[in-house]
Amino acid sequence: MSPAYQIALEDLANREPDTVATIFSQGNGTFGVRATDPLLAVDGTVVNGFFETSPIIYGEAAHGYAKEHQTIVPLPSLRHLTIIDQAGHPAATHALKDVRLDMQTGALTMTTEIVFPDDDRPLELTTTSLIGQADQDLTAYLLGYTLTTTAYEGVITFTKGPLVFQEKESDIERDPRVVVRPLQLKHAIIDSSATAVVQRIQTTESQLTRFIKTSNVAGLTQTVKVAPAQPAHFEAYVQVAQQDSFALDLDAAVAQRTKAFWHQFWASAAIDITGDDKMAQGLHFNVFQLAQSANRTGEYSIAAKGVSGPGYEGHFFWDTEMYMLPFFTYTHPKIARKLLEFRYRQLPLARKRARDMGVAQGGLFPWRSINGAEASAFFPAGTAQYHIDADIAYAVAQYFEVTQDKDFMEKFGLPILWETAQFWRYFGAWSERDGRRVFMFHDVTGPDEYTALVDNNTYTNRMAKANIEDFLSAYAQLAASSSLDIEEADLQALKDIAAGIYLPEPGDNGVTAQDDTFLSKPIWPFATTPADHYPLLLHYHPLTIYRYQVSKQPDELMLDMLFPDDKAVSQKKIDYAYYERLATHDSSLSRSAYAVLAANLGDTEKAYHYFMDSALLDLTDLQGNTKDGLHMANLGGSWMSAAYGFAGLKVVEGQLSISNRLPAQWQTLALNLLFRGRQLHIVLTHDNTVVTLLAGEPLTLAVDGQKQEISRK
Repeated sequence: MSPAYQIALEDLANREPDTVATIFSQGNGTFGVRATDPLLAVDGTVVNGFFETSPIIYGEAAHGYAKEHQTIVPLPSLRHLTIIDQAGHPAATHALKDVRLDMQTGALTMTTEIVFPDDDRPLELTTTSLIGQADQDLTAYLLGYTLTTTAYEGVITFTKGPLVFQEKESDIERDPRVVVRPLQLKHAIIDSSATAVVQRIQTTESQLTRFIKTSNVAGLTQTVKVAPAQPAHFEAYVQVAQQDSFALDLDAAVAQRTKAFWHQFWASAAIDITGDDKMAQGLHFNVFQLAQSANRTGEYSIAAKGVSGPGYEGHFFWDTEMYMLPFFTYTHPKIARKLLEFRYRQLPLARKRARDMGVAQGGLFPWRSINGAEASAFFPAGTAQYHIDADIAYAVAQYFEVTQDKDFMEKFGLPILWETAQFWRYFGAWSERDGRRVFMFHDVTGPDEYTALVDNNTYTNRMAKANIEDFLSAYAQLAASSSLDIEEADLQALKDIAAGIYLPEPGDNGVTAQDDTFLSKPIWPFATTPADHYPLLLHYHPLTIYRYQVSKQPDELMLDMLFPDDKAVSQKKIDYAYYERLATHDSSLSRSAYAVLAANLGDTEKAYHYFMDSALLDLTDLQGNTKDGLHMANLGGSWMSAAYGFAGLKVVEGQLSISNRLPAQWQTLALNLLFRGRQLHIVLTHDNTVVTLLAGEPLTLAVDGQKQEISRK
């Protein structure tokens, strides 16, 4: 097994139990299991879309405020096992010895030293686990336990019983981004035998139900003898399903299909670095975990922490479409399509939300949600981020551009583009600026949540323009087969708005303004801000932060990544230099975008250092909160740093373009992509760029500024 495709305990900067549990978590987008100590009855299972609701209590409520919290329900760990000696004493963990995750097969191995009370003869418990990845195995979790010893001898009993639910207290500690509510659940054993037990778990308010079956054909309780030359083995099979029906039995074929899934995954999504093993390992870990959190059914999306932990209450944000989806669009478009179909299914609630916000037509997607209803209780940095509509539309347009999937576009993509384009039409307003009539958007919040409720956030305006233009372009191609009934007057109104949306020219200082007032504010007093006062949002009132020029993450600069040909390079350099000095990188979304931007400007040394932080963010616990779950947007962002940044990947007028910006620290960067039915293998060295067509029809593309035609040899 290649070290670059393995993560071990020694690779972690922080080896506290909760961080270890996150890093070595396993998932398949339907549910995830954190790598908790198998002898501890603790929470450790995250089921995508399994949430509870509770009323949001405002001191002063107003019309249109979000009404209910939606909180993912952490369930007890599926890994839990009881081991007792012949005197009935339970074993306890003495030390964590080793943990290893094989990213080529998905298998996790954890070794712990355990002891029985009043007995100094240690034993080693090795727990192996695998979560099903094939479509028919998305409910499956396989466990194997092996007990070995060099000194102990005696009879022990393994018991794999039903999930153990603990009383929970409200967690109001450290970080408002991490909320654990004392949720009430109904749980009951509905079927039980010597070889299997089935539990029903139901939320009290949202009335969601899941069923968990634990089984072992040899029995859930087994008594065996263990001795120095006589290890003891125990296996278990757990399934998590929405219905009380379990088609699968304990079967080695699940493991075989899972291994085949990962083999195919890496064939399509291969991305390798030579000359920098640590960065290669970090990048492999990031895309592996991204795949583990991607729902493949279209029922749910990818939450901010995926299925690796309960952070952000299990909510979906713009992160999915802008940071995670590009990886799937270019490597696993079937998964990308399912994630976008999820947004299509949210359209009825999006239309309702738009009406709640006083917008007569179109739909407004929620800023944070699980089921499609807005769950953000802080509207200045929540609902006011109307750019969520354009972010989703951008992802739809990019998916269509890369895949040419007309079936998706006709059924799902075009309705999304239409509803979001209509929203901008009825949300904005015509006005006068610099002697000309322009279309503006007032009181919005852009990606930089340290600047809120402003007029003409440049990111929002440019993205809205792209949203409308992408709809008009797609509709022109597909109108004949589309079920949408659109009047010519509506199309003309959208054309006029797209042409008239206000976009600022650089000001007197040469900088493109983030919004109408940002550049007129004083700059944040960085020199006198204590190092332990970051992130700022945990130490300063929002109104204090809003008064200054300070950036949580890229905002106006994001446009230079998403629309790399909009500006001259000289202007991009001015804007980058200005906004970079205002950046706190308090958001985990920040560094990967700065890596892309620096690479695009030719500063590969700076890009490399930003990429290093992004690629290793969770492995080094850079943000200090990996214990709450992986930073999923950053995982996707690190792939974008490599693909968009160092490989210069972009599509210009339907043609794929690659530009070699290999950093000095690497010998090669190689990656596989899918583009319009072709599978490509791209290798960048310091002397050359080679693109090989692995499958599909011949293709014309641009490589380092030169047109090339490639075909299979």
